[in-house]
Amino acid sequence: MDDFLTPFEQAFRQRVRDHFRSGKSTAAADDAWSARPAGVEGLLGRALVIEEASAASPKLGRALLDGAVAPSGTEAAAGELAWALGSAAAALEAGLVAARDKGLFQSTLMGHQKVQGDLAEAFSAVQALRLKAYRALRLLDRGERVRGEEELGRAAGEARAVRDRTLALAVALLDGGRLTELMPEKERSGR
Repeated sequence: MDDFLTPFEQAFRQRVRDHFRSGKSTAAADDAWSARPAGVEGLLGRALVIEEASAASPKLGRALLDGAVAPSGTEAAAGELAWALGSAAAALEAGLVAARDKGLFQSTLMGHQKVQGDLAEAFSAVQALRLKAYRALRLLDRGERVRGEEELGRAAGEARAVRDRTLALAVALLDGGRLTELMPEKERSGR
């Protein structure tokens, strides 16, 4: 997951990940942002915070996103993309745990191979989207607005589809369980 980040960004991401997985309040996200090392700035740095919050809890990530960015524009698109990445990662992790708990990795039965393939495909889709997102955010942070916004638009266009496919796979593996943790309330009511 960190293959696309510099060592400074990796260290920052790990601190943010540890923070959000410890269950501390969302207000401390500001502390994580202000304590970032040199070399972690701009949209990419803020996206890492939202992504990690969303990976720990999609509802937490949504709350952080809704309170942190303007409702429209490039920053909002970057935030939505980061939220989609983080919540897709949370769904993928939940699906992997469910598959492992069901023993789906202990057999090569045909039905199990399909689930294994679906999980591998979901992982690849999330990683490919992450690469596109980080590239677009780096371009924007470097001031290459036209190219950065074009790439951000393409990545954002894929983000919801990748998240929805990953979420559907996780929900199927969870037999509907943990749905409340993986989806914000307004999305559950719309399904």
